Amino acid sequence: MPHLWVQTIDGDWKTAPLTDTAYQLSDTEPVALGDTVPGQSLADFPWLVRTTESQEPTWSLLSSARSHARVNGSPVALGIRVLDDRDEIVVGGPASDDTRRCFFSTERLVVVEPFPGAAQPVHCPRCKQEIHPGTFSVQCPHPTCRMWHHQTKDLPCWSYAATCASPACDQPTDTKIYRWTPEDL
Repeated sequence: MPHLWVQTIDGDWKTAPLTDTAYQLSDTEPVALGDTVPGQSLADFPWLVRTTESQEPTWSLLSSARSHARVNGSPVALGIRVLDDRDEIVVGGPASDDTRRCFFSTERLVVVEPFPGAAQPVHCPRCKQEIHPGTFSVQCPHPTCRMWHHQTKDLPCWSYAATCASPACDQPTDTKIYRWTPEDL
């Protein structure tokens, strides 16, 4: 699930999952579209908007001249910018001491879920057995891998080793750790 890395007042980074379709990026926390303050102009702050409904949605930043948003250090040309993984967003005017940094991320955490099935049989890369629809499994969250692994009491294939079973993937199997955080900068 896409999320924002938002810096707290004490300098720590926390994630804000993007579960709604639009967010106002104020100088504090992202605010979901349904929670906006009545009477507040949409032009005062930039907006983060989901622009496709696919499994891997596209997100765009909408910004007016008054909102003073920058992505990776550059102003938002023509008021819209499609975001990429790890884009830095800065909200606040150039003369303002009250700017807010956040990072857009498409990285997903590992989720154990029932295997939805596929047109062709899918085999676990660790145990080589077929994964049947409805069996608890993990799809590797690495965007270039996405291989399914069993994750049951009898077949803990995902958690069996420290990384994904695909030879070309180094995705850690820990379910609560992001591979990238803003602290890596």
